[in-house]
Amino acid sequence: MDLPPQEIVSVELIADQNGDEVCAVECLAPISAADAGTDIVSYPFEFFAEMWPSTARDMVDRVPGFKLDEGGSARGLSGAAGNVLIDGNHPASKTDTLGDILGRIPAGQVARIDVIRGGAPGIDMQGKSVVANVVRKGGDTLAGVMDLASVIVPATDRKRISLDANVTRRSGSSLFE
Repeated sequence: MDLPPQEIVSVELIADQNGDEVCAVECLAPISAADAGTDIVSYPFEFFAEMWPSTARDMVDRVPGFKLDEGGSARGLSGAAGNVLIDGNHPASKTDTLGDILGRIPAGQVARIDVIRGGAPGIDMQGKSVVANVVRKGGDTLAGVMDLASVIVPATDRKRISLDANVTRRSGSSLFE
């Protein structure tokens, strides 16, 4: 398992009911890009494994020091682009939010998430100072995500059930959703 270089960001002391120190827990985080002398910090899938993410959205939400910006509703791609790339490109969708798109990518398809600060060769930052690049595993894949919801309608006391299913098929550079 190849994890990025890490540094201790905090030490938490845990005490028992009497106030006696029981143990100290070190909280680790990857060394920032500035400290590591690079513009990119990579978080491999193994970094997120203990958190049991189910989608790429879960993983992006857990990247240390990164906050998802879904972009705006301005005209044109550059005006509406958020701060997440998928395989080095901004997702091109007029109807889906960035969170929805990330929610359709199963965590098992993600090889790593690169956090890019201040720019890197070949990466279009779209005016953002920090972006995350979700890098998916190569090869042919077929994956899906299902959401099941149940709501009781107050006026009728009937239960309404909804099922949302998303299937993604990748073959080489082709993508079908």
